[in-house]
Amino acid sequence: MKAVSSYLGRGLGCCLFISFLMMARITTFSWGVSVSTDKFSVFSIDNAPGHQGDPAVWGNWIVWAESLDKGKSFDIYGLNIFQNEKIRISYSGRALAPDIFGNQVVWSDRRNGNYDIYIYDLLTKTESVLYQGGGDQADPAIYGDIVVWREGKYPHWSSIRGYDMTRKELLSISSVPGNKWYPDIYKNTVVWGDYRNKNWDIYSYDLQTKAESVITVGQPYQREVAVYEDIIAFENGSSIGIYNLSNEAYSYYSSGKINSLSVNRNMIVTAEMEQGDSSYDIYAYNYETGAKHLLYSGGGAQYSAVIGRDFLVWCDDGAGGYFQRDIFAMAIPENGIQIDLNQDQKINLNDIMKLTRYWLESDCEENINCREADINVSGRVDINDLTSLIDNWLFAGPAQVLSADFNNSQRVDLADLEVLASHWLESTQGNNELIAEADLNGSGRVDIFDLILFMQHWLKR
Repeated sequence: MKAVSSYLGRGLGCCLFISFLMMARITTFSWGVSVSTDKFSVFSIDNAPGHQGDPAVWGNWIVWAESLDKGKSFDIYGLNIFQNEKIRISYSGRALAPDIFGNQVVWSDRRNGNYDIYIYDLLTKTESVLYQGGGDQADPAIYGDIVVWREGKYPHWSSIRGYDMTRKELLSISSVPGNKWYPDIYKNTVVWGDYRNKNWDIYSYDLQTKAESVITVGQPYQREVAVYEDIIAFENGSSIGIYNLSNEAYSYYSSGKINSLSVNRNMIVTAEMEQGDSSYDIYAYNYETGAKHLLYSGGGAQYSAVIGRDFLVWCDDGAGGYFQRDIFAMAIPENGIQIDLNQDQKINLNDIMKLTRYWLESDCEENINCREADINVSGRVDINDLTSLIDNWLFAGPAQVLSADFNNSQRVDLADLEVLASHWLESTQGNNELIAEADLNGSGRVDIFDLILFMQHWLKR
């Protein structure tokens, strides 16, 4: 009872605080290309007819491949969410699989008969060939000045290669015979799925030591893989596998059938079909506890889930199937979850009331409403979930959710201000990750508008 009384006391204090906050002005935002749906922070990237697929996200930019003629031609498009700016990046009609880092967009392009790697600079608005070799180069991933891809002759991909844009050096990462699956990269770590053992397994490569490592080999189907910092997340049959590079520890969490997965500092996201379901939905996992959270269940099947610092993007088949596939995005709060519990477009007293229905419950896996109330995906509905609601009180749209915690201290404070100040008036053209993060509005320059956005999150946890 003592612990319960403490929780209730803190909860009462929060409620008194809410009464004060209700006098605050509600800020709303207008959206250009974006179209709000019936869920807080979920919006359509583009309402154009046709197929939009292969999304990627960096900061405020989302890029994708789009076809208006039922797959006869594809080109790369991009959207700066906060500037409401949609642009066309490629004009070849043969462009697929874009990725983005800072102001650089890379993709596979078949304009010359084979797939080659192209790059586009969002600041200078210039396109160039990054690499054009024998055979096909496809499905690139970029981090900093390094681009990696799989290479072979479609549909057989026999090697993983890369290119260092600073040194202008071609990188041979893996040429062991066997089909290769989509690579991913974070700093010096490259990961991919590999069929060299007549079974899909996960391998990694350290660009600094030039050493290849086996992450997992075995009977379960292991093909989809993603990396962020020291965390490698991978498909493992009917579960998600996690390998921590720093302590060499493995964790496994039960899952449904996965068609894609991605990871950031807060969570792993998947597009998966749970047992007994007939369609893919978007889920999040706390990779420390394994707690699972349903983020989105739309009118159709969901594919190609990718998470960035502030936004999660994916494809939704809707009612029109593959050739009417659209891209949706969700703003991810700093604690990494969806917090508009009653889906009325803002965080208010109604969300508090819904949360209190499941107060202190700790077994929410079978109850979807209880699971949604577990905002911080800890496995228990408690004061930390209530605090998350308070921190976002009266937020009315995704443009308000932004990560200004540059040093990952879980608090926006003087140390973060020093990071922003150290890059004052600098351009993101050099692909410096810290400069790109300090450019909060994605304008390509750290300036007064980024400082204004930063101060909106001052001392928030």
